[in-house]
Amino acid sequence: MTTMTMATVTAVPPAPARGAGASIRHGARASRPGASAPAAMRLTRRGRAVFASLGVALALAVGAVAGVAVAATDGDAMVTQVHTVSAGESLWSIAAGHTQPGQDVRETISMLTELNDLASVDLMAGQQLQVPAP
Repeated sequence: MTTMTMATVTAVPPAPARGAGASIRHGARASRPGASAPAAMRLTRRGRAVFASLGVALALAVGAVAGVAVAATDGDAMVTQVHTVSAGESLWSIAAGHTQPGQDVRETISMLTELNDLASVDLMAGQQLQVPAP
Protein backbone atom coordinates (compact mmCIF):
# COMPACT_ATOMS: atom_id res chain seq x y z
CA MET A 1 0.00 0.00 0.00
CA THR A 2 1.31 3.38 -0.85
CA THR A 3 0.75 6.51 1.15
CA MET A 4 0.33 9.76 -0.46
CA THR A 5 0.89 13.12 1.22
CA MET A 6 -0.54 16.37 0.08
CA ALA A 7 1.44 19.59 0.39
CA THR A 8 0.04 23.10 0.28
CA VAL A 9 2.01 25.55 -1.86
CA THR A 10 1.72 29.28 -1.18
CA ALA A 11 3.03 31.88 -3.64
CA VAL A 12 5.47 34.34 -2.00
CA PRO A 13 6.28 37.60 -3.80
CA PRO A 14 9.95 37.97 -4.66
CA ALA A 15 12.12 40.10 -2.34
CA PRO A 16 13.02 43.57 -3.63
CA ALA A 17 16.22 43.59 -5.62
CA ARG A 18 19.27 45.15 -4.05
CA GLY A 19 21.74 46.55 -6.45
CA ALA A 20 21.85 49.16 -9.18
CA GLY A 21 19.44 51.89 -8.15
CA ALA A 22 17.40 49.87 -5.66
CA SER A 23 17.92 50.48 -1.99
CA ILE A 24 15.81 50.03 1.08
CA ARG A 25 15.80 52.85 3.57
CA HIS A 26 14.81 52.41 7.15
CA GLY A 27 11.37 53.92 7.65
CA ALA A 28 10.73 54.38 3.93
CA ARG A 29 7.09 54.24 2.89
CA ALA A 30 5.97 52.01 0.09
CA SER A 31 4.57 54.00 -2.80
CA ARG A 32 1.01 53.39 -3.80
CA PRO A 33 0.02 53.34 -7.43
CA GLY A 34 -1.31 56.75 -8.45
CA ALA A 35 -0.08 58.49 -5.27
CA SER A 36 2.60 61.13 -5.57
CA ALA A 37 5.54 60.87 -3.22
CA PRO A 38 6.02 63.82 -0.86
CA ALA A 39 8.92 66.04 -1.89
CA ALA A 40 10.95 66.24 1.31
CA MET A 41 14.31 67.98 1.28
CA ARG A 42 16.80 67.37 4.02
CA LEU A 43 19.75 69.71 4.38
CA THR A 44 22.96 68.99 6.19
CA ARG A 45 24.40 71.49 8.63
CA ARG A 46 26.69 72.82 5.91
CA GLY A 47 23.77 73.05 3.47
CA ARG A 48 21.74 75.05 6.00
CA ALA A 49 24.71 77.38 6.57
CA VAL A 50 25.12 77.96 2.82
CA PHE A 51 21.38 78.53 2.41
CA ALA A 52 21.35 81.04 5.30
CA SER A 53 24.44 82.82 3.92
CA LEU A 54 22.78 83.19 0.52
CA GLY A 55 19.70 84.66 2.21
CA VAL A 56 21.80 87.20 4.11
CA ALA A 57 23.74 88.13 0.96
CA LEU A 58 20.49 88.61 -0.95
CA ALA A 59 19.08 90.80 1.84
CA LEU A 60 22.25 92.93 1.86
CA ALA A 61 22.17 93.32 -1.92
CA VAL A 62 18.53 94.41 -1.86
CA GLY A 63 19.28 96.82 1.00
CA ALA A 64 22.24 98.33 -0.85
CA VAL A 65 20.23 98.87 -4.02
CA ALA A 66 17.36 100.36 -2.03
CA GLY A 67 19.80 102.64 -0.16
CA VAL A 68 21.26 103.95 -3.40
CA ALA A 69 17.78 104.55 -4.77
CA VAL A 70 16.81 106.52 -1.65
CA ALA A 71 20.04 108.54 -1.75
CA ALA A 72 19.49 109.35 -5.41
CA THR A 73 16.00 110.67 -4.77
CA ASP A 74 16.97 113.24 -2.15
CA GLY A 75 15.39 116.60 -2.91
CA ASP A 76 18.67 118.47 -2.35
CA ALA A 77 19.51 118.94 -6.02
CA MET A 78 22.25 121.51 -6.54
CA VAL A 79 22.88 123.59 -9.62
CA THR A 80 26.62 123.79 -10.30
CA GLN A 81 28.99 125.50 -12.64
CA VAL A 82 32.57 124.79 -13.68
CA HIS A 83 35.38 126.80 -12.03
CA THR A 84 38.89 126.63 -13.49
CA VAL A 85 41.58 126.94 -10.81
CA SER A 86 43.97 129.86 -11.36
CA ALA A 87 47.61 129.99 -10.23
CA GLY A 88 47.82 130.71 -6.49
CA GLU A 89 44.18 129.80 -5.77
CA SER A 90 43.46 127.41 -2.90
CA LEU A 91 40.39 125.39 -2.06
CA TRP A 92 39.89 127.70 0.93
CA SER A 93 39.74 130.81 -1.28
CA ILE A 94 37.37 129.15 -3.74
CA ALA A 95 35.14 127.90 -0.90
CA ALA A 96 35.17 131.32 0.80
CA GLY A 97 33.83 132.86 -2.41
CA HIS A 98 30.92 130.38 -2.45
CA THR A 99 30.07 130.38 1.26
CA GLN A 100 26.88 132.08 2.40
CA PRO A 101 27.19 134.67 5.19
CA GLY A 102 26.99 132.97 8.58
CA GLN A 103 28.01 129.59 7.13
CA ASP A 104 31.34 127.95 8.03
CA VAL A 105 33.88 127.85 5.17
CA ARG A 106 35.01 124.38 6.35
CA GLU A 107 31.54 123.00 5.54
CA THR A 108 31.80 124.41 2.02
CA ILE A 109 35.29 122.85 1.64
CA SER A 110 33.88 119.48 2.74
CA MET A 111 31.02 119.83 0.25
CA LEU A 112 33.43 120.74 -2.59
CA THR A 113 35.74 117.78 -1.86
CA GLU A 114 32.74 115.39 -1.96
CA LEU A 115 31.24 117.03 -5.04
CA ASN A 116 34.51 116.80 -6.98
CA ASP A 117 35.77 113.50 -5.52
CA LEU A 118 39.00 115.12 -4.31
CA ALA A 119 41.46 112.93 -2.43
CA SER A 120 43.08 116.01 -0.86
CA VAL A 121 42.68 119.78 -0.78
CA ASP A 122 45.70 120.30 -3.05
CA LEU A 123 44.79 121.93 -6.37
CA MET A 124 46.70 122.55 -9.59
CA ALA A 125 46.35 125.55 -11.90
CA GLY A 126 44.00 124.67 -14.75
CA GLN A 127 42.11 122.04 -12.75
CA GLN A 128 38.34 122.24 -13.22
CA LEU A 129 36.00 122.02 -10.25
CA GLN A 130 32.23 121.86 -9.90
CA VAL A 131 31.11 124.67 -7.59
CA PRO A 132 27.63 125.80 -6.55
CA ALA A 133 26.11 128.26 -9.01
CA PRO A 134 25.38 131.69 -7.54
